[in-house]
Amino acid sequence: MPVFRFKLQVITPVHIGMDRSKDYIPGFDFIYHNGEYIVYSFNRLISQLSQSQQLQSSVLNAISAYLSNPDLKGLIDYIRSQRLVQHGIELYRWRTSYGKEKKTIRRHIQDGMGNWIIPGSSLKGSIRGILATYLYRLHNLSGDINESQLFGGIDFNLMRFIHVTDCIMKTGQNRTAPVGIYPVKIFSGDIGPNNQYVGRWKNKDRHVDEFNPYDDFVTYYEMLKDDRLGSEEPAEGEFFILWGWDSGQSANFFNNNIKNHVQNVDYILKNTDPVWIIKTIQEHTNRFLEKEISYFENFQNQALTDESFFDEIEWLRQENNRDQNSCLLRVGANVGWHSITADWKNYDFVKERISRNQKKNFKYQLKTRKIVFDLIPSQNNDVIKRFMLPGFVKLTLIKDPVSTNCSDSSLSKK
Repeated sequence: MPVFRFKLQVITPVHIGMDRSKDYIPGFDFIYHNGEYIVYSFNRLISQLSQSQQLQSSVLNAISAYLSNPDLKGLIDYIRSQRLVQHGIELYRWRTSYGKEKKTIRRHIQDGMGNWIIPGSSLKGSIRGILATYLYRLHNLSGDINESQLFGGIDFNLMRFIHVTDCIMKTGQNRTAPVGIYPVKIFSGDIGPNNQYVGRWKNKDRHVDEFNPYDDFVTYYEMLKDDRLGSEEPAEGEFFILWGWDSGQSANFFNNNIKNHVQNVDYILKNTDPVWIIKTIQEHTNRFLEKEISYFENFQNQALTDESFFDEIEWLRQENNRDQNSCLLRVGANVGWHSITADWKNYDFVKERISRNQKKNFKYQLKTRKIVFDLIPSQNNDVIKRFMLPGFVKLTLIKDPVSTNCSDSSLSKK
């Protein structure tokens, strides 16, 4: 069975969520002070205080009082004033001009050892959408997609022969947390007066033209960080893809079952050259970015135009086509089976769709985008806003010999 080893590097901030009950809560998991998030372990804090004879009675009683009220603001102020977050309790710090003390933070997924990861199931899900695009175009299909037609039924599914491991994320020197806290707003392509296209920002129950980074409709995400300042290292890791089958019973099962249920599926599994995989992902990402450029050119907004947002997308396209051994893949936000990244059905992101929800007052329902924003220093030391499409990672083939005897127990089988 061919085994491909890839290096993964975050290009734009990536978020893959956990259950909402795991969100970071102000006071319990972090404080925001002097333009800086301080994320810590509340359990470690209580444990450390419980072991201290001097602080046990006074501090624990004070914390208990704030929790029983409950008074989160008082708890935050008390933790800050007493300087309780110290070495061994603090997880990481993140400086941002757009932080909010009272807003919860959506947490990035971690494994059982506390490592921030990109799950193999997330990587495999994105790859599945790209392979669906490939087959859909290969067979010149149209209309709604029949998953069984592309991959076979659940019992004889093509994706059983593609396995992807989790990717543990670190920084290059393994010294700092690979995550930061980023604000995200929702951008909407609307139809304005006289039926012209216009780009707006979602704000509660309405859409507005002006970008406001401080309103209540900003969501904060813990995200795998990119090299936003040019000085700190982006999150990176390594993972493996097992492609196809080995021999013997697996090959017989494929030939006798899968090929009889899925038309021309061997177009994929016969391509055991990893360069083919990279090229296929490159082509998909190129088409996606072209449609994104068309979308934002049609639904224009002054904030994105002023801050060179199109240069950001063009840079992504350049990174995607840099060489034949690397490509950009989008994971996390907006990359589900029926979302825009894996959307092989629509060749145009601008075309409006009639809303199925008859209770809405508008006739057309258009796709929205999640936009990450941040302040970064420019070359002349000015501070500028950076707007980013989240979720892009760079995959680079590592050509070291890899054993083909990987244990299936370590693989994602989504």
